[in-house]
Amino acid sequence: MSSGFILVWTEKEKNYHTGSEKLTDHYEYYATKKNANTAYKRLLDIDDVYSASICNVVESTDYEEQTQ
Repeated sequence: MSSGFILVWTEKEKNYHTGSEKLTDHYEYYATKKNANTAYKRLLDIDDVYSASICNVVESTDYEEQTQ
């Protein structure tokens, strides 16, 4: 039985003054795959999202009791 899902994504921010780009990582916990997948699909429509993944929590001290 899974302990939940983590949606992980990276956003790309461009500094228009210097021309440089910065990548920022984010993550959010979901108790069900359906909820994680819904949020994942929303991320795909955002231009600044560089990458996105849904990961299954196999074992963790952080996510055992959380529900969503």
